[in-house]
Amino acid sequence: LVTIIYNVFGWPFSSMIVVLGRDNFSLGPVGIGMLASMEGIGAFFGAMAVAFWVTPRHYGHAYVSGVILYLVMLIVVAQSSNPMIASVALLFTGIGGAGFAIMQNTIVFLAAPADMRGRVLGILSVCIGTATIGFLCLGIAAQFLGAITACTAAGLLGLSAMALTWKHWRMI
Repeated sequence: LVTIIYNVFGWPFSSMIVVLGRDNFSLGPVGIGMLASMEGIGAFFGAMAVAFWVTPRHYGHAYVSGVILYLVMLIVVAQSSNPMIASVALLFTGIGGAGFAIMQNTIVFLAAPADMRGRVLGILSVCIGTATIGFLCLGIAAQFLGAITACTAAGLLGLSAMALTWKHWRMI
């Protein structure tokens, strides 16, 4: 559920960074490139943090809180009127995304019996594939509602889905 929520409501946001940079901040190609790179820089620092500080006892927390952080920060980026604030928020989307991405494979690998890992990782791949639905829906919503509204709605819907499914993922 957490992987599907991230892939439907969170990850597609990355496709709107260019649109937000152009339309909200009037950035040119270099500015948009710098803005878009902030998520990757955050992901690097997030991966380092996971490698050095996240212990097996905290894998589930890193996984779930990474998604929540990503969804909250994408709303901050969408609602920001300042490219510097958006850049800092994008750093945090990268940190959250790294915690989520690293842990989704790790948790599945460790939780599945050795003889079932291939099948379970296949199911994980199907869940990741739901991102195509999110990209399409976000693009359509942005066309009709604007990128700010569409991204904000995606973040709010994702946070709502996390809240509604809490009882299923709280045991992670």
